[in-house]
Amino acid sequence: MTWHVVWVLLGKAALVFAVAGVFAFAWLLPRHGGHLLREPASRALRHPLLDGLWRRAPRLHAFLERHLHLARRSWLRLAIGCLVAACGLVWYVRLLHGVLADGTLVEADRCLHNTVGRFHSAALSQLYSLVSNLSSIVFLAPLAGGLAAVFWAAGRRREAAGLIAALAGAGLLQTVMKGVVARPRPPEALALFHDFSFPSGHTLMGVSVYGFLVYLVLRDEPRRAWHWLLAAPLLLLIGAIPVARVYLGVHWPYDTAASLALAVAWLAVLVSLVKFPPFQQPTPTTKADRPWLGSALTATVAALAVYAAVLNAQRPQRKVEALRAPPRMITTTPLLVAYPTVLSRTSQDAVGGPMEPVSMLFIGESASLVATFQRAGWELAEAPTVHGLLRELWAVLRNQADPRGPATPAYLARQPQDLTFEKAGDPSGSIRRRHHTRLWQTALCMAPGCQPLWVATASYDAGVKLVREPYLITHRIDPRVDMERDYIARDLLRAGAQEIAVLQITQGPTEGRNAAGDPFQTDGRAYAFVVR
Repeated sequence: MTWHVVWVLLGKAALVFAVAGVFAFAWLLPRHGGHLLREPASRALRHPLLDGLWRRAPRLHAFLERHLHLARRSWLRLAIGCLVAACGLVWYVRLLHGVLADGTLVEADRCLHNTVGRFHSAALSQLYSLVSNLSSIVFLAPLAGGLAAVFWAAGRRREAAGLIAALAGAGLLQTVMKGVVARPRPPEALALFHDFSFPSGHTLMGVSVYGFLVYLVLRDEPRRAWHWLLAAPLLLLIGAIPVARVYLGVHWPYDTAASLALAVAWLAVLVSLVKFPPFQQPTPTTKADRPWLGSALTATVAALAVYAAVLNAQRPQRKVEALRAPPRMITTTPLLVAYPTVLSRTSQDAVGGPMEPVSMLFIGESASLVATFQRAGWELAEAPTVHGLLRELWAVLRNQADPRGPATPAYLARQPQDLTFEKAGDPSGSIRRRHHTRLWQTALCMAPGCQPLWVATASYDAGVKLVREPYLITHRIDPRVDMERDYIARDLLRAGAQEIAVLQITQGPTEGRNAAGDPFQTDGRAYAFVVR
Protein backbone atom coordinates (compact mmCIF):
# COMPACT_ATOMS: atom_id res chain seq x y z
CA MET A 1 0.00 0.00 0.00
CA THR A 2 1.75 3.12 -1.22
CA TRP A 3 0.02 5.37 1.33
CA HIS A 4 2.50 3.91 3.84
CA VAL A 5 5.07 6.42 2.60
CA VAL A 6 2.58 9.26 3.01
CA TRP A 7 1.87 8.02 6.53
CA VAL A 8 5.60 8.07 7.37
CA LEU A 9 5.88 11.63 6.04
CA LEU A 10 2.88 12.74 8.08
CA GLY A 11 4.31 10.98 11.12
CA LYS A 12 7.57 12.86 10.79
CA ALA A 13 5.74 16.16 10.38
CA ALA A 14 3.61 15.36 13.42
CA LEU A 15 6.78 14.64 15.39
CA VAL A 16 8.20 18.03 14.49
CA PHE A 17 5.00 19.79 15.50
CA ALA A 18 4.90 17.81 18.75
CA VAL A 19 8.46 18.79 19.58
CA ALA A 20 7.67 22.37 18.62
CA GLY A 21 4.61 22.22 20.87
CA VAL A 22 6.67 21.10 23.85
CA PHE A 23 9.14 23.85 23.07
CA ALA A 24 6.39 26.47 22.79
CA PHE A 25 4.71 25.33 26.00
CA ALA A 26 7.97 25.50 27.93
CA TRP A 27 8.82 28.92 26.53
CA LEU A 28 5.41 30.47 26.93
CA LEU A 29 5.52 29.95 30.68
CA PRO A 30 6.55 33.35 32.10
CA ARG A 31 9.58 33.42 34.31
CA HIS A 32 7.90 35.40 37.10
CA GLY A 33 6.10 32.36 38.50
CA GLY A 34 2.53 33.51 37.77
CA HIS A 35 1.77 30.88 35.16
CA LEU A 36 -0.94 28.24 35.23
CA LEU A 37 1.36 25.57 36.63
CA ARG A 38 2.33 27.53 39.74
CA GLU A 39 -0.53 26.64 42.03
CA PRO A 40 -0.93 22.96 40.92
CA ALA A 41 2.83 22.45 41.10
CA SER A 42 3.05 24.09 44.53
CA ARG A 43 0.23 21.94 45.90
CA ALA A 44 1.82 18.80 44.47
CA LEU A 45 5.21 19.61 45.93
CA ARG A 46 3.69 20.21 49.39
CA HIS A 47 1.57 17.05 49.40
CA PRO A 48 2.03 15.06 52.63
CA LEU A 49 2.64 11.82 50.71
CA LEU A 50 5.81 13.34 49.28
CA ASP A 51 7.33 14.47 52.60
CA GLY A 52 9.35 11.29 52.93
CA LEU A 53 10.64 11.59 49.37
CA TRP A 54 11.75 15.18 49.89
CA ARG A 55 13.61 14.26 53.09
CA ARG A 56 15.50 11.55 51.21
CA ALA A 57 16.05 13.65 48.07
CA PRO A 58 16.46 17.30 49.09
CA ARG A 59 18.30 18.19 45.89
CA LEU A 60 15.43 16.95 43.72
CA HIS A 61 13.02 18.96 45.85
CA ALA A 62 15.10 22.10 45.43
CA PHE A 63 15.38 21.50 41.67
CA LEU A 64 11.63 21.20 41.21
CA GLU A 65 10.92 24.22 43.39
CA ARG A 66 13.39 26.28 41.42
CA HIS A 67 12.07 25.36 37.98
CA LEU A 68 8.36 24.98 38.62
CA HIS A 69 7.60 27.60 41.24
CA LEU A 70 10.18 30.09 42.33
CA ALA A 71 10.76 33.33 40.45
CA ARG A 72 14.28 32.46 39.37
CA ARG A 73 15.96 31.93 36.07
CA SER A 74 15.14 28.46 34.74
CA TRP A 75 18.06 26.75 33.06
CA LEU A 76 15.77 23.78 32.50
CA ARG A 77 13.79 25.69 29.89
CA LEU A 78 17.02 26.85 28.31
CA ALA A 79 18.11 23.21 28.11
CA ILE A 80 14.78 22.31 26.50
CA GLY A 81 15.40 24.98 23.87
CA CYS A 82 18.82 23.53 23.09
CA LEU A 83 17.32 20.05 22.88
CA VAL A 84 14.61 21.20 20.45
CA ALA A 85 17.20 22.95 18.30
CA ALA A 86 19.31 19.79 18.27
CA CYS A 87 16.31 17.62 17.34
CA GLY A 88 15.40 19.93 14.47
CA LEU A 89 18.96 19.92 13.18
CA VAL A 90 19.26 16.14 13.42
CA TRP A 91 16.06 15.65 11.46
CA TYR A 92 17.17 18.20 8.89
CA VAL A 93 20.54 16.48 8.45
CA ARG A 94 18.81 13.10 8.05
CA LEU A 95 16.55 14.49 5.34
CA LEU A 96 19.51 16.18 3.68
CA HIS A 97 21.44 12.90 3.67
CA GLY A 98 18.40 11.15 2.19
CA VAL A 99 18.06 13.70 -0.59
CA LEU A 100 21.75 13.45 -1.45
CA ALA A 101 22.38 9.72 -1.00
CA ASP A 102 19.16 7.74 -0.50
CA GLY A 103 17.65 6.58 -3.76
CA THR A 104 14.43 5.36 -2.13
CA LEU A 105 13.77 8.77 -0.59
CA VAL A 106 14.33 10.50 -3.93
CA GLU A 107 12.03 7.97 -5.60
CA ALA A 108 9.34 8.61 -2.97
CA ASP A 109 9.77 12.36 -3.49
CA ARG A 110 9.15 12.04 -7.22
CA CYS A 111 6.22 9.66 -6.86
CA LEU A 112 4.48 11.81 -4.25
CA HIS A 113 5.10 14.93 -6.32
CA ASN A 114 3.48 13.27 -9.34
CA THR A 115 0.56 12.10 -7.20
CA VAL A 116 -0.14 15.58 -5.82
CA GLY A 117 0.06 16.90 -9.37
CA ARG A 118 -3.09 14.92 -10.21
CA PHE A 119 -5.18 16.88 -7.70
CA HIS A 120 -6.98 19.86 -9.19
CA SER A 121 -9.29 22.13 -7.22
CA ALA A 122 -10.07 25.77 -8.02
CA ALA A 123 -10.75 26.51 -4.35
CA LEU A 124 -7.50 24.91 -3.19
CA SER A 125 -5.55 26.70 -5.91
CA GLN A 126 -6.87 30.08 -4.74
CA LEU A 127 -6.23 29.27 -1.09
CA TYR A 128 -2.69 28.04 -1.63
CA SER A 129 -1.93 30.97 -3.92
CA LEU A 130 -2.75 33.29 -1.01
CA VAL A 131 -0.73 31.15 1.43
CA SER A 132 2.25 31.15 -0.92
CA ASN A 133 2.13 34.93 -1.31
CA LEU A 134 1.88 35.40 2.46
CA SER A 135 5.09 33.39 2.87
CA SER A 136 7.02 35.15 0.10
CA ILE A 137 9.81 37.60 0.81
CA VAL A 138 7.76 40.27 -1.00
CA PHE A 139 5.21 40.12 1.83
CA LEU A 140 7.37 38.95 4.75
CA ALA A 141 9.82 41.84 4.43
CA PRO A 142 7.14 44.57 4.88
CA LEU A 143 5.48 42.46 7.57
CA ALA A 144 8.63 42.04 9.66
CA GLY A 145 9.84 45.57 8.94
CA GLY A 146 6.53 47.26 9.75
CA LEU A 147 5.90 45.39 12.99
CA ALA A 148 9.53 45.77 14.04
CA ALA A 149 9.32 49.55 13.50
CA VAL A 150 6.25 49.77 15.73
CA PHE A 151 7.89 47.67 18.45
CA TRP A 152 11.08 49.73 18.24
CA ALA A 153 9.19 53.01 18.57
CA ALA A 154 7.34 51.61 21.60
CA GLY A 155 10.61 50.72 23.31
CA ARG A 156 10.32 46.98 22.70
CA ARG A 157 13.73 46.64 21.15
CA ARG A 158 14.09 42.93 21.83
CA GLU A 159 10.86 42.07 19.98
CA ALA A 160 11.86 44.27 17.05
CA ALA A 161 15.29 42.67 16.81
CA GLY A 162 13.77 39.19 17.08
CA LEU A 163 11.40 39.76 14.14
CA ILE A 164 14.16 41.08 11.90
CA ALA A 165 16.47 38.25 12.97
CA ALA A 166 13.77 35.64 12.28
CA LEU A 167 13.46 36.76 8.66
CA ALA A 168 17.12 37.59 8.04
CA GLY A 169 18.42 34.38 9.63
CA ALA A 170 15.97 32.18 7.73
CA GLY A 171 16.77 33.99 4.49
CA LEU A 172 20.50 33.50 5.02
CA LEU A 173 20.04 29.82 5.87
CA GLN A 174 17.97 29.08 2.77
CA THR A 175 20.36 30.99 0.50
CA VAL A 176 23.42 29.15 1.80
CA MET A 177 21.80 25.71 1.82
CA LYS A 178 20.35 26.08 -1.67
CA GLY A 179 23.78 26.91 -2.98
CA VAL A 180 25.40 23.99 -1.14
CA VAL A 181 22.82 21.31 -2.00
CA ALA A 182 21.98 22.59 -5.50
CA ARG A 183 18.96 20.33 -5.91
CA PRO A 184 16.97 21.14 -9.08
CA ARG A 185 13.31 21.99 -8.79
CA PRO A 186 10.63 19.70 -10.25
CA PRO A 187 10.82 19.70 -14.07
CA GLU A 188 7.53 21.57 -14.40
CA ALA A 189 8.85 24.48 -12.31
CA LEU A 190 12.26 24.90 -13.95
CA ALA A 191 10.94 27.39 -16.49
CA LEU A 192 9.43 29.59 -13.75
CA PHE A 193 12.20 29.57 -11.13
CA HIS A 194 15.93 29.93 -11.61
CA ASP A 195 17.05 29.02 -8.10
CA PHE A 196 17.39 25.62 -6.47
CA SER A 197 14.75 23.65 -4.63
CA PHE A 198 16.24 22.47 -1.31
CA PRO A 199 15.27 23.80 1.18
CA SER A 200 12.02 25.65 0.52
CA GLY A 201 12.62 29.34 1.17
CA HIS A 202 8.92 30.12 1.57
CA THR A 203 8.54 27.40 4.19
CA LEU A 204 11.71 28.29 6.10
CA MET A 205 11.12 32.03 6.21
CA GLY A 206 7.34 31.82 6.66
CA VAL A 207 7.49 29.35 9.54
CA SER A 208 10.28 31.34 11.20
CA VAL A 209 8.51 34.72 11.05
CA TYR A 210 5.00 33.51 11.84
CA GLY A 211 6.32 31.16 14.51
CA PHE A 212 8.05 34.06 16.24
CA LEU A 213 4.83 36.07 16.04
CA VAL A 214 2.97 33.20 17.73
CA TYR A 215 5.56 33.33 20.51
CA LEU A 216 5.06 37.08 20.93
CA VAL A 217 1.27 36.73 21.02
CA LEU A 218 1.09 33.89 23.54
CA ARG A 219 3.97 34.61 25.90
CA ASP A 220 2.28 37.25 28.10
CA GLU A 221 0.04 36.45 31.06
CA PRO A 222 -2.85 36.42 31.55
CA ARG A 223 -3.71 34.82 28.21
CA ARG A 224 -7.16 35.88 27.08
CA ALA A 225 -9.41 34.71 24.28
CA TRP A 226 -8.11 37.32 21.86
CA HIS A 227 -4.57 35.98 22.27
CA TRP A 228 -5.73 32.59 20.98
CA LEU A 229 -7.84 34.21 18.26
CA LEU A 230 -4.69 35.92 16.98
CA ALA A 231 -2.51 32.83 17.32
CA ALA A 232 -4.92 30.33 15.70
CA PRO A 233 -4.75 31.72 12.11
CA LEU A 234 -0.98 32.04 12.41
CA LEU A 235 -0.68 28.38 13.41
CA LEU A 236 -2.97 27.34 10.55
CA LEU A 237 -0.88 29.41 8.15
CA ILE A 238 2.32 27.75 9.41
CA GLY A 239 0.83 24.32 8.70
CA ALA A 240 -0.47 25.37 5.27
CA ILE A 241 2.77 26.83 3.90
CA PRO A 242 4.63 23.55 3.19
CA VAL A 243 1.44 21.97 1.82
CA ALA A 244 0.90 24.94 -0.50
CA ARG A 245 4.39 24.75 -1.99
CA VAL A 246 4.00 21.03 -2.73
CA TYR A 247 0.45 21.44 -4.08
CA LEU A 248 1.50 24.23 -6.44
CA GLY A 249 4.17 21.90 -7.83
CA VAL A 250 7.17 24.18 -7.21
CA HIS A 251 8.91 22.01 -4.56
CA TRP A 252 9.53 18.37 -3.85
CA PRO A 253 7.76 17.16 -0.67
CA TYR A 254 11.01 16.55 1.21
CA ASP A 255 12.15 20.12 0.48
CA THR A 256 9.35 21.46 2.64
CA ALA A 257 9.75 18.77 5.32
CA ALA A 258 13.44 19.67 5.69
CA SER A 259 12.59 23.38 5.76
CA LEU A 260 10.12 22.76 8.57
CA ALA A 261 12.78 20.95 10.60
CA LEU A 262 15.33 23.72 10.03
CA ALA A 263 12.76 26.40 10.91
CA VAL A 264 11.99 24.65 14.23
CA ALA A 265 15.70 24.58 15.05
CA TRP A 266 16.15 28.25 14.11
CA LEU A 267 13.10 29.28 16.16
CA ALA A 268 14.42 27.40 19.19
CA VAL A 269 17.73 29.27 18.94
CA LEU A 270 16.06 32.63 18.34
CA VAL A 271 13.56 32.38 21.19
CA SER A 272 16.31 31.17 23.52
CA LEU A 273 18.33 34.27 22.70
CA VAL A 274 15.30 36.53 23.20
CA LYS A 275 14.38 34.99 26.55
CA PHE A 276 17.95 34.56 27.79
CA PRO A 277 20.17 37.27 26.27
CA PRO A 278 23.81 36.18 26.55
CA PHE A 279 25.14 39.54 27.76
CA GLN A 280 22.56 40.60 30.33
CA GLN A 281 20.34 39.15 33.02
CA PRO A 282 16.84 38.35 31.75
CA THR A 283 14.03 40.45 33.14
CA PRO A 284 10.36 39.61 33.15
CA THR A 285 8.68 40.77 29.98
CA THR A 286 6.05 43.44 30.66
CA LYS A 287 3.87 45.40 28.34
CA ALA A 288 5.38 48.69 27.25
CA ASP A 289 3.72 51.74 28.76
CA ARG A 290 2.65 53.09 25.37
CA PRO A 291 -1.10 53.69 25.10
CA TRP A 292 -0.84 53.92 21.32
CA LEU A 293 0.91 50.55 20.84
CA GLY A 294 -2.27 48.53 20.38
CA SER A 295 -3.72 51.01 17.90
CA ALA A 296 -0.46 51.18 15.98
CA LEU A 297 -0.23 47.39 15.72
CA THR A 298 -3.86 47.18 14.58
CA ALA A 299 -3.31 49.82 11.91
CA THR A 300 -0.14 48.07 10.71
CA VAL A 301 -1.90 44.70 10.47
CA ALA A 302 -4.81 46.28 8.58
CA ALA A 303 -2.42 47.90 6.10
CA LEU A 304 -0.62 44.58 5.66
CA ALA A 305 -3.96 42.83 5.02
CA VAL A 306 -4.77 45.30 2.24
CA TYR A 307 -1.29 44.82 0.79
CA ALA A 308 -1.72 41.03 0.90
CA ALA A 309 -5.01 41.28 -1.02
CA VAL A 310 -3.44 43.51 -3.68
CA LEU A 311 -0.37 41.28 -3.91
CA ASN A 312 -2.46 38.13 -4.34
CA ALA A 313 -4.57 39.80 -7.02
CA GLN A 314 -1.55 41.02 -8.98
CA ARG A 315 0.68 37.97 -8.46
CA PRO A 316 -1.48 34.85 -8.27
CA GLN A 317 0.56 31.70 -7.72
CA ARG A 318 -0.84 29.18 -10.18
CA LYS A 319 -0.48 25.44 -9.91
CA VAL A 320 2.25 24.22 -12.22
CA GLU A 321 0.88 21.71 -14.71
CA ALA A 322 2.63 18.37 -15.06
CA LEU A 323 4.72 17.92 -18.18
CA ARG A 324 3.80 15.14 -20.57
CA ALA A 325 5.88 14.34 -23.61
CA PRO A 326 3.98 14.17 -26.89
CA PRO A 327 3.01 10.55 -27.63
CA ARG A 328 5.14 8.59 -30.08
CA MET A 329 3.16 6.78 -32.73
CA ILE A 330 3.86 3.13 -33.50
CA THR A 331 2.09 0.58 -35.65
CA THR A 332 0.03 -2.26 -34.27
CA THR A 333 2.11 -4.99 -35.90
CA PRO A 334 5.04 -4.93 -33.41
CA LEU A 335 2.59 -4.93 -30.50
CA LEU A 336 1.10 -8.21 -31.75
CA VAL A 337 4.50 -9.86 -31.35
CA ALA A 338 6.15 -8.41 -28.25
CA TYR A 339 5.66 -5.97 -25.42
CA PRO A 340 7.25 -2.54 -26.22
CA THR A 341 10.74 -2.38 -24.73
CA VAL A 342 10.39 1.32 -23.85
CA LEU A 343 7.61 0.61 -21.34
CA SER A 344 8.00 -0.56 -17.75
CA ARG A 345 6.98 -4.18 -17.26
CA THR A 346 5.98 -3.99 -13.59
CA SER A 347 4.19 -1.52 -11.37
CA GLN A 348 6.08 -0.02 -8.43
CA ASP A 349 5.36 1.23 -4.95
CA ALA A 350 6.18 4.78 -3.85
CA VAL A 351 9.84 3.97 -3.17
CA GLY A 352 10.43 2.17 -6.47
CA GLY A 353 9.94 -1.40 -5.23
CA PRO A 354 8.57 -3.77 -7.91
CA MET A 355 4.99 -4.99 -7.56
CA GLU A 356 2.56 -6.78 -9.89
CA PRO A 357 3.60 -6.96 -13.57
CA VAL A 358 1.50 -5.50 -16.36
CA SER A 359 -1.30 -7.94 -17.18
CA MET A 360 -3.41 -6.05 -19.75
CA LEU A 361 -2.96 -3.54 -22.58
CA PHE A 362 -5.67 -1.36 -24.11
CA ILE A 363 -5.85 0.65 -27.32
CA GLY A 364 -8.48 3.38 -27.30
CA GLU A 365 -9.54 6.75 -25.94
CA SER A 366 -10.27 7.20 -22.25
CA ALA A 367 -13.98 7.74 -22.95
CA SER A 368 -14.11 4.39 -24.77
CA LEU A 369 -12.39 2.69 -21.84
CA VAL A 370 -14.85 4.13 -19.33
CA ALA A 371 -17.83 3.18 -21.48
CA THR A 372 -16.57 -0.39 -22.01
CA PHE A 373 -15.92 -1.01 -18.33
CA GLN A 374 -19.29 0.47 -17.37
CA ARG A 375 -21.03 -1.85 -19.85
CA ALA A 376 -19.20 -4.70 -18.13
CA GLY A 377 -20.58 -3.63 -14.74
CA TRP A 378 -17.48 -1.83 -13.42
CA GLU A 379 -17.30 1.58 -11.74
CA LEU A 380 -14.71 4.31 -12.27
CA ALA A 381 -13.09 4.96 -8.88
CA GLU A 382 -12.98 8.47 -7.50
CA ALA A 383 -9.70 10.30 -7.26
CA PRO A 384 -8.24 10.11 -3.73
CA THR A 385 -9.35 12.95 -1.46
CA VAL A 386 -9.35 13.34 2.30
CA HIS A 387 -13.13 13.08 2.40
CA GLY A 388 -13.15 10.07 0.09
CA LEU A 389 -10.48 8.21 2.06
CA LEU A 390 -12.27 8.84 5.36
CA ARG A 391 -15.55 7.66 3.84
CA GLU A 392 -13.81 4.54 2.51
CA LEU A 393 -12.24 3.82 5.91
CA TRP A 394 -15.66 4.14 7.56
CA ALA A 395 -17.13 1.74 5.00
CA VAL A 396 -14.31 -0.74 5.64
CA LEU A 397 -14.82 -0.61 9.41
CA ARG A 398 -18.59 -1.12 9.06
CA ASN A 399 -18.30 -3.66 6.20
CA GLN A 400 -20.46 -1.48 3.94
CA ALA A 401 -20.50 -0.73 0.23
CA ASP A 402 -18.58 2.10 -1.41
CA PRO A 403 -18.83 1.35 -5.14
CA ARG A 404 -16.59 4.23 -6.23
CA GLY A 405 -14.23 4.35 -3.27
CA PRO A 406 -10.78 5.76 -4.10
CA ALA A 407 -7.92 3.36 -4.67
CA THR A 408 -4.46 3.95 -3.28
CA PRO A 409 -1.97 4.86 -5.99
CA ALA A 410 0.45 2.44 -7.56
CA TYR A 411 3.13 3.70 -9.91
CA LEU A 412 4.49 2.98 -13.35
CA ALA A 413 7.61 4.94 -14.30
CA ARG A 414 6.96 7.10 -11.19
CA GLN A 415 3.50 8.08 -12.40
CA PRO A 416 0.31 7.16 -10.45
CA GLN A 417 -2.43 5.43 -12.35
CA ASP A 418 -4.61 7.57 -14.58
CA LEU A 419 -7.76 5.47 -14.18
CA THR A 420 -8.96 2.89 -11.66
CA PHE A 421 -11.93 0.61 -12.17
CA GLU A 422 -13.50 -1.53 -9.47
CA LYS A 423 -16.36 -3.95 -9.02
CA ALA A 424 -17.95 -5.48 -5.93
CA GLY A 425 -16.59 -8.91 -5.11
CA ASP A 426 -19.74 -10.38 -3.55
CA PRO A 427 -23.52 -9.71 -3.61
CA SER A 428 -23.38 -7.57 -0.46
CA GLY A 429 -21.23 -4.99 -2.25
CA SER A 430 -18.86 -4.78 0.74
CA ILE A 431 -15.81 -2.64 0.13
CA ARG A 432 -13.70 -5.26 1.88
CA ARG A 433 -13.95 -7.54 -1.19
CA ARG A 434 -13.69 -5.97 -4.61
CA HIS A 435 -12.11 -6.43 -8.03
CA HIS A 436 -9.52 -3.87 -9.09
CA THR A 437 -7.64 -2.77 -12.16
CA ARG A 438 -5.35 0.26 -12.45
CA LEU A 439 -4.57 1.81 -15.84
CA TRP A 440 -1.75 4.08 -17.01
CA GLN A 441 -1.70 6.00 -20.28
CA THR A 442 1.71 5.42 -21.86
CA ALA A 443 3.82 7.70 -24.05
CA LEU A 444 2.95 5.57 -27.08
CA CYS A 445 -0.04 5.73 -29.42
CA MET A 446 -1.16 3.46 -32.21
CA ALA A 447 -1.45 4.25 -35.91
CA PRO A 448 -3.62 5.29 -37.57
CA GLY A 449 -5.12 8.17 -35.63
CA CYS A 450 -2.68 7.99 -32.67
CA GLN A 451 -5.02 5.99 -30.43
CA PRO A 452 -3.60 6.01 -26.85
CA LEU A 453 -1.94 2.85 -25.56
CA TRP A 454 -2.74 1.95 -21.95
CA VAL A 455 -1.24 -0.68 -19.66
CA ALA A 456 -2.94 -2.12 -16.58
CA THR A 457 -2.52 -4.39 -13.57
CA ALA A 458 -5.18 -6.55 -11.91
CA SER A 459 -5.79 -7.43 -8.27
CA TYR A 460 -8.59 -8.68 -6.04
CA ASP A 461 -9.20 -7.33 -2.53
CA ALA A 462 -9.90 -10.51 -0.55
CA GLY A 463 -10.38 -8.79 2.81
CA VAL A 464 -8.74 -6.31 5.15
CA LYS A 465 -5.80 -6.53 7.53
CA LEU A 466 -3.80 -4.42 9.93
CA VAL A 467 -0.29 -3.66 8.77
CA ARG A 468 1.98 -3.80 11.81
CA GLU A 469 4.10 -0.90 10.64
CA PRO A 470 2.86 1.79 10.31
CA TYR A 471 -0.29 0.29 11.87
CA LEU A 472 -2.73 0.99 9.05
CA ILE A 473 -5.83 -0.87 7.93
CA THR A 474 -5.42 -1.93 4.31
CA HIS A 475 -6.81 -4.48 1.89
CA ARG A 476 -5.41 -7.99 1.71
CA ILE A 477 -4.71 -8.92 -1.91
CA ASP A 478 -5.49 -12.37 -3.31
CA PRO A 479 -2.18 -13.84 -4.54
CA ARG A 480 -3.82 -15.30 -7.67
CA VAL A 481 -3.56 -12.18 -9.84
CA ASP A 482 -3.87 -14.24 -13.04
CA MET A 483 -7.35 -15.33 -11.98
CA GLU A 484 -8.32 -11.66 -11.60
CA ARG A 485 -6.80 -10.84 -15.01
CA ASP A 486 -8.86 -13.60 -16.63
CA TYR A 487 -12.00 -12.45 -14.83
CA ILE A 488 -11.58 -8.90 -16.15
CA ALA A 489 -10.86 -10.20 -19.66
CA ARG A 490 -14.10 -12.21 -19.73
CA ASP A 491 -16.10 -9.18 -18.57
CA LEU A 492 -14.56 -6.94 -21.23
CA LEU A 493 -15.09 -9.44 -24.04
CA ARG A 494 -18.77 -9.64 -23.13
CA ALA A 495 -18.89 -5.82 -23.17
CA GLY A 496 -17.56 -5.62 -26.74
CA ALA A 497 -13.78 -5.30 -26.31
CA GLN A 498 -11.66 -7.04 -28.98
CA GLU A 499 -8.70 -9.18 -27.91
CA ILE A 500 -5.83 -8.84 -30.40
CA ALA A 501 -2.83 -10.48 -28.71
CA VAL A 502 -1.41 -12.34 -25.73
CA LEU A 503 2.06 -11.08 -24.77
CA GLN A 504 4.69 -12.50 -22.47
CA ILE A 505 5.67 -9.73 -20.04
CA THR A 506 7.97 -11.70 -17.73
CA GLN A 507 9.79 -14.94 -18.45
CA GLY A 508 8.09 -17.90 -16.84
CA PRO A 509 6.18 -17.95 -13.56
CA THR A 510 6.91 -14.92 -11.39
CA GLU A 511 6.46 -14.44 -7.66
CA GLY A 512 6.65 -11.24 -5.67
CA ARG A 513 5.04 -9.02 -3.07
CA ASN A 514 3.12 -5.78 -3.24
CA ALA A 515 3.66 -2.68 -1.08
CA ALA A 516 1.52 -4.12 1.74
CA GLY A 517 3.61 -7.31 1.84
CA ASP A 518 1.01 -9.58 0.21
CA PRO A 519 2.48 -12.29 -2.06
CA PHE A 520 1.38 -12.89 -5.63
CA GLN A 521 2.10 -15.42 -8.38
CA THR A 522 1.68 -14.91 -12.12
CA ASP A 523 2.50 -16.66 -15.38
CA GLY A 524 3.73 -13.32 -16.74
CA ARG A 525 1.24 -13.04 -19.61
CA ALA A 526 -0.76 -9.94 -20.63
CA TYR A 527 -3.85 -9.63 -22.84
CA ALA A 528 -4.06 -6.82 -25.40
CA PHE A 529 -7.49 -5.33 -26.23
CA VAL A 530 -8.95 -2.73 -28.55
CA VAL A 531 -11.88 -0.76 -27.09
CA ARG A 532 -14.28 1.48 -28.97
